[in-house]
This record gives sequence, structure tokens and C-alpha cells, in this order.
Amino acid sequence: MEILLVKDIRKSFGKVEVLKGVSFSVRSGEVFGFVGPNGAGKSTTMKIIMDFIRQDSGEVLLFGRMNSDPAVKRRVGFLPEHPYFYTNVTGREFLRFLQLTMSLEESLFWERAGYYAEKIQIDWALDKKISEYSKGMLQRFGLLQAVVSEPDLLILDEPMSGLDPIGRKIVADLILELKENGKTVFFSTHILPDVERICDRACVIIDGRVTDLVESGDLQNIEDIFMERVREIGLREVL
Repeated sequence: MEILLVKDIRKSFGKVEVLKGVSFSVRSGEVFGFVGPNGAGKSTTMKIIMDFIRQDSGEVLLFGRMNSDPAVKRRVGFLPEHPYFYTNVTGREFLRFLQLTMSLEESLFWERAGYYAEKIQIDWALDKKISEYSKGMLQRFGLLQAVVSEPDLLILDEPMSGLDPIGRKIVADLILELKENGKTVFFSTHILPDVERICDRACVIIDGRVTDLVESGDLQNIEDIFMERVREIGLREVL
């Protein structure tokens, strides 16, 4: 079953065409990597999927319904590339605000928050002000707020950004655990070893176009595929 379907989306900012007919689908229960260099259009695609900005053409379906439908948005957790939080509150106070916006029963929310905070190793910092968080701590806290409701689909924009090798392993292990629990994870990255390690499938986006859909059997070759497409783009630019 396709949980996420992106069909020929195009987006321009002024005279610059950022997305040039992007299409792919994500199946239920898989970890899907969205791979591309900086500026390829990954974050723009994710903002369109989340209905933060609108595409010029094409469509996005979540769980078989339009992505603008409030009912499907409740089933999605999101981590932006650069998470931002009110800095004059503690992590726990921010979570309290988050809990008040959810229909989740309070005790269950805090049970989950405690579990995932410990899993991500951010539990020790929840009573510190967010202004004291490092970039890596902000990234982990951002992941915590995305997973605490245990959504059916997680959309993570560069979740490994700013993390040291230990932090990357923690996040990768959590993604695999979520998959084992039947969740679907769609994440963007330019860190190819992470894709090889945890993804079931991936697609490559370069210069606003999806160039390749990489199935599980070929993920060990994704670096070669990626570099070949980069060289092709480079040659066209030179010519």
C-alpha cells in the first residue's frame, strides 16, 4: 500500500524552477531515503508534502487523500531541516505545550515522551532551557517532538544533521525500531552510508529531478549511482 504518493510536482520561485516534475511513492512500513546534494530540492519537496507551501502543479496524496486534508495531517510527524523552538522555556515545558495540542491522553503522552527521550538520550536535558541546547541537542529534541505521538508516517528532513557519530547511530537505531513497530519513515539526506544501512528503498534527486529509484538490492551501489548522476549534471553545465 502506498502511504505517500508524489505525482509530477513542479515549483518555481520567481524565475527559478526548483522542482521539475518530481514523482515517487513510499510504501507502508518501509524506510525510504530521499537522497540529493544541497540545493537539489529535497526541503522544498518536503514542505510541499507537509502542505506548508503549495506546488505550481502536480499533486501529493497521503494515505490516499489530498495532503491538505486535516485528517491525514494528524497521522504525520515532521522534523524540519533546521528545527526551531521557543528558547526561553525548558524542553519539558515545550513538551507540555505540545501535549495540550494533542488528543493523546496525558499520562500516555508523558510515558511516551519519557521513553523516546531516554532512547534519543535527551532525557537529561529536558529541565534545561532550550536556549542552552547545542545544535545536536536541538536535533534530538526535534526528533522527540516528531515521534512522541507515534504517527503512522514520519517525514524527517536531514535528521542526521549536526549529529556526531554516536548521535547518528542513535537516530538510525530509532528509525529501525519504528519500522519494526509498523511505522513508515521518509527522510532526506546526503549522507549515503546512512541510506545503505537503514533504507528499504531510496530515490535520487538532483537539480529538481528524480533521476533514479533504487530498490533494496541496489542500495549498496547508491554512492556510485549518485556520483554518476552528479557527474552527468556537471558535464551538462560545463557544456
